[in-house]
Amino acid sequence: MENITVLVGTIQSLSGGQTQDLTREVEFEGEKLGEYREFGYDERRGNLTDTRGVTETLYKTDDDRLVAHIKDWSQWQGEPTTYSLHEVTKDDLVGNGRFARLGREAGMGRPLTLAEVLAVDETGMYGDTELSDAERLAAGQPVPCAICGREVQPGDVHDTTVEGAVICETCATGEAE
Repeated sequence: MENITVLVGTIQSLSGGQTQDLTREVEFEGEKLGEYREFGYDERRGNLTDTRGVTETLYKTDDDRLVAHIKDWSQWQGEPTTYSLHEVTKDDLVGNGRFARLGREAGMGRPLTLAEVLAVDETGMYGDTELSDAERLAAGQPVPCAICGREVQPGDVHDTTVEGAVICETCATGEAE
């Protein structure tokens, strides 16, 4: 185990060049198990951007708890970067769990079960939780491209936004047909 230091709170750049830093350090003994990064979506340009996104890091603490450190980041002036820490269970890291992508990156993921996929009704609801288009696509359902509306089939090349919207390959690369 090693000494891990992460931030919680927010930091934001203001228009006058000042920075409001409301973060605090959290220290614990643990080990990093995996990391997942998802880039944001620039709605004005209609493509993914490397100027905002979410980075999730999974740690196992010295007392065998699993914690996810979330950095919801932006390089844009006026948009905050938010850091949070969440205790998670193994169920959160598999199937349709809230940190399933992070679980896959840490080697804890598993494919969706048939029951999980079939539990999704036509309204996109899984139990009492609405699935994103990316999650429906991963479950084997075709979804519309968030930009052009063309149907994206499971297995098609596509991009995904932080919010879970799916963008077809043509729109993601900016290539016209």
